[in-house]
Amino acid sequence: MPDQCTTNADSPPPDIPLDAEDWDVVFAPFKDHPYAALNLAYHFARLKQLLTGKLSDIPQAIAAIDRAIDRLYEHSEFRQVGHSLFCQAVQGVLTAETEKAVHKLGIRT
Repeated sequence: MPDQCTTNADSPPPDIPLDAEDWDVVFAPFKDHPYAALNLAYHFARLKQLLTGKLSDIPQAIAAIDRAIDRLYEHSEFRQVGHSLFCQAVQGVLTAETEKAVHKLGIRT
């Protein structure tokens, strides 16, 4: 697998709302996969424990989130063009020119 997409505090991700409707869209593929939905909920609960626990646990939570983002690459349309572009898109640092080129290839961002 390519190098991991790491979160970077100096380059925040795009301003993506986290309200209920947006989560509904994100989780729609789980409609017919209740065990996968439950398993993901377990992972979110563990991340919450790490983030609300000791400060020393926060790096472990961030590492887990980075691994999850990296695993999502395999399920994205970016498999066709590369891991680096996927990381740039997730981190919100694609240039307008690169984003146009990605869209011309039929990849949604």
